[in-house]
Amino acid sequence: MDQGTSSTVPELSNVKHENEGETEMEEDVLADYFEKSASAVRHTFARFEQDIARPAFNYLLTSFRTRPIRSTFIAFYLILSTLPVVSFIGFSIFIFATSVFLALATAVFFATSTIGFFGFWLAATLVLFLFVSLNLTLATLTTYLFAQLALRARTHGPRVAVSSLYADARAQLAFVGARARGRGRKAAAKPLHPHTFTDEREGAGEATEMDAGAKEKGREGEFPSAKEPLAADSFGEKVPGVPMEGAA
Repeated sequence: MDQGTSSTVPELSNVKHENEGETEMEEDVLADYFEKSASAVRHTFARFEQDIARPAFNYLLTSFRTRPIRSTFIAFYLILSTLPVVSFIGFSIFIFATSVFLALATAVFFATSTIGFFGFWLAATLVLFLFVSLNLTLATLTTYLFAQLALRARTHGPRVAVSSLYADARAQLAFVGARARGRGRKAAAKPLHPHTFTDEREGAGEATEMDAGAKEKGREGEFPSAKEPLAADSFGEKVPGVPMEGAA
């Protein structure tokens, strides 16, 4: 125990001496920095005193000695004018800063208000044009359908006209639905009635035979006209599935 204690005591003393040495070094460094700063400040003040303060003070003393009345007047005038001049400078800076801020705020507010006002009327105009376009579209579509119905009824009869228009509508709706689903192909219209014309895929031969039969029946008085043409959609294409009068 005595040997261990005696061996640790020198180590602790060495550590203590090292810490004291580091502390003294830090204090010396701080003292050097403080001395350098103090010497720089003293040098600056000494130059200010020698170059500016002392010559000005000597000039004032000389002026008061040689021209006391004028120097006294100038001194009082400068002392009394200092506060108004400083106040004017501060007030001018305040007015300038306030004017700039108010100008910017007013410009931003005016621009925002103007843009919002015209934007509101633009939105209202667009909404109005939306409803007008919808009404015009519906009116045009209705007029077109009535015109097509009248022309087809005059040419082929009321029943064929209504059936062909209905087939056109179904074909167009099926086509639009197929495009919306991304199929990329036309949707074929389903037959409206079991008694229909033959599909175009079966060839033109059977259609020619049915057309010839319709002519013969027309000559015998079964039809008001000698030939019942195929119904056509709004694009001039043949639409399968249109019922015909007298079809077997």
